[in-house]
Formats: sequence, C-alpha cells, structure tokens
Amino acid sequence: MMRWLYRLSARGFRQSSPPTHPQKIVILKPCCIGDVVMTTPLLMAIRATYPQAHITFAVGEWSMGALEGQVAIDHLLNIGVSANPAKSLRGIGRLVRQLRHEKADLAFIPDRSPLLGLAIWLAGIKHRVGLDSDGRGFAHTVRVAVHPDEEVNEGAIYLRLAEAIGITTDNIFTHVDIPSHAEKMIQAMLIAHGISAPYIVIHAGGGANPGMVMSSKRWLPAHFAKVAETLCDDNISLILIGAKTDMPIIQAVIDHLAIPYHNWAGELSLMQIGALGRMARVYIGNDTGLTHLVAGAGGKTVMILGPSSPKRYAPYSPNALAIWKPVPLPTQGVAGTGDDWDWERNGVGVDEALTAIEQFLDFTAHTNR
Repeated sequence: MMRWLYRLSARGFRQSSPPTHPQKIVILKPCCIGDVVMTTPLLMAIRATYPQAHITFAVGEWSMGALEGQVAIDHLLNIGVSANPAKSLRGIGRLVRQLRHEKADLAFIPDRSPLLGLAIWLAGIKHRVGLDSDGRGFAHTVRVAVHPDEEVNEGAIYLRLAEAIGITTDNIFTHVDIPSHAEKMIQAMLIAHGISAPYIVIHAGGGANPGMVMSSKRWLPAHFAKVAETLCDDNISLILIGAKTDMPIIQAVIDHLAIPYHNWAGELSLMQIGALGRMARVYIGNDTGLTHLVAGAGGKTVMILGPSSPKRYAPYSPNALAIWKPVPLPTQGVAGTGDDWDWERNGVGVDEALTAIEQFLDFTAHTNR
C-alpha cells in the first residue's frame, strides 16, 4: 500500500539535474552517531568538489558532538533531540523553518525517511539528492535507488548520492577531525593518571540511541575482560570508557578483571574519546557510534559485531577490523533482529577474537613502519 502511495506521489515531483556551482549546500542526517560518522565520506566528497560552497550539516542534538571539529562543515545546525524530527506536525514545521532559513540551493539526504525528503521540499530547496528505498525518495529531484535487503556498507551507500551527480568518490573513507583542545585535554589526563606507555581502550557499552535500543549488540563483559588481560601487561595500560548510562556493564567488566585499569566512563566528550582512541595502541568496542567515531578519527579500531552484519555496519575505514561469526541475519538489517540473540551460542568467542586482534595489530605495525 505505502509503496503504491509513494510511487503515486513521485508523479508530482520532477527530476532535474543539480546546479553546476551550488553556493549553499545542506546535508540532512538527524541520527545517530554511527550513521552520522558514516556520512562523512559523502561530506568530504562534496567539499572536495565544491570548495567554494557554504555547507550546512543538519544533525540531531544527540550526534552533534561527533561533528564538532569537522573542518569541511561551515555551519552545524541543531535540529533537535528526535531521531527523526519530521515525524510529527510540530517537528516537521520546526525543521522546515530551520532549513528554509539556510536558503540552500542544493540538499543531500543520506536517509531513507520520506518525511525528511518532504521537509527539504517544503523548505523550498530546489535541488534534492537523496536515497530512494521502495519509493520513499519520491520528493527528491535526484533519486538514488537502494534496495531494503541490499547488504552494502552504509558509508558506500551514502556515497552513491555523490556518484549520482558525477562527484568522484575514489579512496574516500570516514573522516573525523579532532580539535586540538580535545587532544590537549587527553594528553593532560594521561599525564595526570601516570599513563606514559602505550594503552588500550575498551568500550563495552553502547547499543542505545534516540532511534533504537539494542543491548544485544554488547559483547559479554567477561569476554572483554579476558581480551584486556591478554593484551595488557606491565607496559600497556587499560582504559575503560563509556557513557554514564554504560556504568552497569562497565562494572561487570571490572568484576571480571584481574589486572589494573583506569575507568574514565562518563568523563569524556565525543571529541575527547576520538582523541583518546586515535592515540591508543588499539580501541576495542561493539557495533556502536563511538567505534565508528574512533575509526573515523584514524585510530586502530576493532569492532565486535553479533546481531548486525559487518557487510552493512563495519567501520568504513582501512584502519579498522570487524570481527564477526558468520550467522544468518535478517536481510533488512538490525531492525529485523529478534530478542533471541545469544553470544555464547551465536557470537564470536574470546579465542577467535584474540587471534584476529593480534594479527591485526601485527599487520598494522608492519604497515605503518
């Protein structure tokens, strides 16, 4: 029914080519941290092609911190706390007013929501390049097809928007600029805690954002503890991080640890986490936004996936490792995963993870010499 309605609606929106030299560009991606980071390759491709343009990135309040230092962005627009601000009449009205104020002549919508495309049209932005999944992109002037069951990395899918209008996307990956003040703060914290040697960062939490709560993404605390004990020694420190809401699972990791550790959970901003992860020997986390953030910042990153496929959600970075035990998963992504996921039965174990991590560290050490 909805597919038929979308296709009928598309008849009222004419396809057209974008301007050759746009002056003001809007990128609209409300949520969430990982998805926003996956949009940075598109951002970098746009900036390289239109160096003279003023670029506004419209993003939700939850994810703004992931773009705080992004040099390619001229204006970071806070569009509210909702995962999709266009889902209510009041929300879409506010969003339309905000977007209209930008007076943009070109918009990119790396999102599958038909409501976001409608908001961009209502805002009077003439040229709209966006994803079209099952007809949801009916309001776009350049519709970029994506099949709901297509298992392709989200970063590559978002780059299709650039490719659709002739923008080169070769060798572009996630890119997160870390401001100098965040690096200086982390360096000061390392000194204050007596950490002068290499260190490992572990984030055992995540799996919760305004758009979704999925605690089954979290690898077992005992597994994280075992990996930490194997990789750390007298010369390598362990730093645990996370949000304040992650404290229960971080405490569960601590309960299994038999080595010293530093618990910095709840103390760091997103940019400070990026700085910490970039300087670490390795950062290890679940399929969460913070893992994507550190990978985008250039840190050696290990993502452990379970009920989400690396084909879709692995970091879009050459300096990252995705560890996953191949199991059948719903083709429509994490939204189709049930509650019966069991890490002991379905997920990757400690020994497999350690083997992959040690090979990854050995490979990157030789590559970076």
